[in-house]
Amino acid sequence: MTQLEYESKMMNFCGSCFLSIRWLSALVVLAHFPLASAQSCITPDNTTRVTGDAECFAIRTEAPVSLPQAPVLVVWIHGDVSSGGAADYMDEYLPSFAAPDVVHVRLLRPGYFDSAMPPNTSSGTTFTPRGASWTPDYIDAAANAISNLRTHHSARYVVVVGHSGGAIYSSVILGRQPGLIDASLLVSTPGDLCVWRAPALCGFVRPVLNPIDFIATIPRSAKLIALVGSNDPNTRPPVVQDYVSRAQAAGVDISYVEIAGGEHGFGTVARNQPQFNAALRSLIAAAPALPAKPVPTLPLIPQTLLLVALLLIGLARVRGDGLYFARKNEGIHDKLSSTYGQVDPAVPEDVTATVGM
Repeated sequence: MTQLEYESKMMNFCGSCFLSIRWLSALVVLAHFPLASAQSCITPDNTTRVTGDAECFAIRTEAPVSLPQAPVLVVWIHGDVSSGGAADYMDEYLPSFAAPDVVHVRLLRPGYFDSAMPPNTSSGTTFTPRGASWTPDYIDAAANAISNLRTHHSARYVVVVGHSGGAIYSSVILGRQPGLIDASLLVSTPGDLCVWRAPALCGFVRPVLNPIDFIATIPRSAKLIALVGSNDPNTRPPVVQDYVSRAQAAGVDISYVEIAGGEHGFGTVARNQPQFNAALRSLIAAAPALPAKPVPTLPLIPQTLLLVALLLIGLARVRGDGLYFARKNEGIHDKLSSTYGQVDPAVPEDVTATVGM
């Protein structure tokens, strides 16, 4: 047995061990709080809930107080959380990337819940063997939710941060629905599922979508960064490097970043990691600049009225000046008449000067 096959068998075994824990977590949640359903998304606010096909996704939105006209939308998609429990571990990172023209949305995959009380839960179920949620229906539902968010926010650019199973969602959507996602940070991505689990163990309980099958249709304008911890025992660096090299060969704009000492947990590669920060900021900065605001112009009718008003003011000024000089000339004529007797109104210039008026 090769080392890769051994690690894959151990991964499956550990997944089975965690299965009972996840079922227990599910029972606890179900006992106290009802799970969400698509019915609760009849009137989604696109801030706490968004519709995606037949699913209702619980989301968290971080946005500036004064929203720009066409922001950058950053969607965060968590991993499988194989150990059970809440799936909102990415929330702490959203404020670190706040900007005046950026809206962040953390999306809970079908069946997952957060740590609020009562918990916010997406419709669907995740309490099945690992890998069962990378199915066409769930991934397409997530894609539709992202599309609805893009429309709602009038986003000019969409960046997706996907971790582990969330990176599967993002990398599949990139090629399955080209143009919906403009850039993506693929954190601890399994890449080719059959390389990740080893070809001999590539069977899944339900039909799943493999990211490697969609690299040929990823738009060449899309920007991708694959980031992984050097000590990740799950999505090992060679697995990620395999995906990156094959995507590059297909013409995809993708680069590889390895975090020294990082493991599979999101915090080990994201928390206080300059390389993670630089990678995400570079993808956000790749968004096109906001269009320049047009110089306000008055409508034609107000402009015409303004012009007429200016003309009237000018005419009034000219008329006032004319009256002033007419009265002044009358005063000169009266002065000359009183001094020299009746004179012709057409007084020579030198006589006027003599009078001293």
